Amino acid sequence: MRISVISAAVCCALFPLISVSAAGLSVEQRLAQLEARLNLAEQQASEASRRAQRAEQQTAAAEQRAAAAEQQVQALSQQTTAREQKQQATNQQLSEQLAKRAPDDGFTFNAYARSGMLVNSHGKGARGGPGVSRPVRSTAMPMSVVSVTKKIITLS
Repeated sequence: MRISVISAAVCCALFPLISVSAAGLSVEQRLAQLEARLNLAEQQASEASRRAQRAEQQTAAAEQRAAAAEQQVQALSQQTTAREQKQQATNQQLSEQLAKRAPDDGFTFNAYARSGMLVNSHGKGARGGPGVSRPVRSTAMPMSVVSVTKKIITLS
């Protein structure tokens, strides 16, 4: 069996401590203690190895989730860009259509208005309503009729 530099350093570091604490112990007892320490060190090393493997697995899973999230962000960004471009194209088409319209093309509003008094032959108020222009059996004052037509141009 060949002794490496590291194993020699470990032996030198452990034996002075063992020799001080094991002054009254036999060789077999000291070997049993050494074996127990060695088993404990092996258990700790295997536990550290398992922890390292779990950490690597968690890191790999986190990287996969980050990559998936990044792809999702890129897809949403592309969708948003496409929608913005579509909205801009729609706005541009609408602006072009509004620019092509004739200025007199718009909404027309027609109204009928009456003014005047509705009186009977005695000079008193007569019965009338929106559809009655002259009361029955009375000489009412003539009513003026105004027809109003407005053109309203909507501007966007």
